[in-house]
Amino acid sequence: MSRRTVAAVVLGVGGCLCGAIAHAQHGAPAGEWPSYGGDAGSTRYSPLAQVDAANFDDLRVIWRWDSPDAALDLDAVRERVPTVHYRMFQATPLMVGGMLYLSTPLHLVAAVDAGTGARRWVHEDYDFPAAPNLVDITVDRRRIPAVAQVSKQGFTCVFDRVTGEPVWPIEERPVATDTDLAGERLSPTQPFPTKPPPFDHQGLTIDDLVDFTPEIRALAVEAVRDFRLGPLFTPAMLHDGRQFIALTVGGQVPALVALALP
Repeated sequence: MSRRTVAAVVLGVGGCLCGAIAHAQHGAPAGEWPSYGGDAGSTRYSPLAQVDAANFDDLRVIWRWDSPDAALDLDAVRERVPTVHYRMFQATPLMVGGMLYLSTPLHLVAAVDAGTGARRWVHEDYDFPAAPNLVDITVDRRRIPAVAQVSKQGFTCVFDRVTGEPVWPIEERPVATDTDLAGERLSPTQPFPTKPPPFDHQGLTIDDLVDFTPEIRALAVEAVRDFRLGPLFTPAMLHDGRQFIALTVGGQVPALVALALP
């Protein structure tokens, strides 16, 4: 194959790729925002043209939705966790079918009517640090529009978008509560989604340590001798050193404000 032929092949492939990318990056469809980046190309672009430079100053607030976080004693929360943030949107709410789906600064997930600001449902019992994902799934031959929300613990909680009910049961299971940390009050149970399986490592046991050779295995066991090992939700204890914790990191969303032209 000559250099000229190779160049032609490269240019041909490049043209195909550019065409595919241009096709994917067309902007959010029909005024909706179904994914974090707006569309499959993550363009973060909406083709809606009702608002422009000429009428931008005429926009007025038509509703405001306050996060359920606002009902909490945030000063008391900040005393215990000085680094907590609750006034920033770090993830754009998703919008499909006239409904907004979002997670809040203190890790709740909610559905809000985009036209009125009315709350359709909210889940306050779980720890959701990231923006939700909108998915369509089939369960027992039934098509379900769903919200898939990852948690810090490596779980994915899946809710029906319309009702807010879990698609699969989320069970409260007993967990260890023994700790010598002053002021700690631990719940005797924690939520465990039954499906899908965890996407991240949860907890640590001796069996998880490296064992390439007997010598390396012995070094690994000695290295964690003063650590407290155990499953997910194993409490920390001062005299046992540290523990292994798997986390996922996500955005923070405190409130929604809707603007419209008069």
